[in-house]
Amino acid sequence: MLLKAVASAAITKSAGPTGRKELGKRARFGPFFRFALEVRQGSACRGPRREFPGLTPAGARAKAAPEQTTLHRTKKIIMRYTLSAIALLATLAAFPAAAQESPAPAEGQAPAVGGLSMGEPVAPGDAALGAPYVKAEHGEWDIRCIRTESGNDPCQLYQLLKDEQGNAVAEFTLFPLVPAQGEAVAGGNIISPLETLLPEGVTLAVDGSEARRFPFHFCTEVGCVARVGYAAADIENFKRGSEATVGIVPVVAAGQRISLKVSLSGFTAAYDAILAEAAAAAEAAGAAQGAGEGGN
Repeated sequence: MLLKAVASAAITKSAGPTGRKELGKRARFGPFFRFALEVRQGSACRGPRREFPGLTPAGARAKAAPEQTTLHRTKKIIMRYTLSAIALLATLAAFPAAAQESPAPAEGQAPAVGGLSMGEPVAPGDAALGAPYVKAEHGEWDIRCIRTESGNDPCQLYQLLKDEQGNAVAEFTLFPLVPAQGEAVAGGNIISPLETLLPEGVTLAVDGSEARRFPFHFCTEVGCVARVGYAAADIENFKRGSEATVGIVPVVAAGQRISLKVSLSGFTAAYDAILAEAAAAAEAAGAAQGAGEGGN
């Protein structure tokens, strides 16, 4: 019992320090806004195990075993590699039998050759269910969609807004409403940094026209969101215009409104593309609903 207690006390553990890894920063309004996301990531490592020779099983074996000669060690190495080669040959010999018993490949998948998979094609931009992906790009606009099981993926226009120094500041999204909700034929979100002065709202103007103010609705860890509705006339202004301006006020500079440029290059093509898809999806959903009601 005493020897076991001494042997147990000889085992030590060590833990590596916990590190921090800064994943990225999104600068906001130059000196005013900065987004930083830190992920605390712990890492632990185990130190070398220490034992007292003669008091532990490993130490006893080491003490009792005679010293191995160079010839003895060479024989052991040769035997080990010989056994590994035999095992590999046996595995390869079993491949043809396994290939004969394997099921037929799925549609679009290359047949197996000698038990080896030849892979299958993966469509560009393929994403898992619920995952966002960029379907197309038109000028300064991305068409971003969410993968769904039905294949009728909801999409929206997206543009990242930057300040004069090229720092990412805000996000601008827009999507058609099919059918329209009152005067609103389209909707969207303007997402600003958390350090935005919320009572001042966010303003939007096209090509220097009179600006309109919109309130912020809620904030998350990503930023503060203003939900915006657009009339048919607003969409036409976007199509005819060349540049829109988003204005927000930082908390640390209440008297200063920061202007962010929204390029309208490619807006018409991008909007018409997702409008056609939304209309087709709504028509298909209506037809399916009508068929279900008729069957009942």
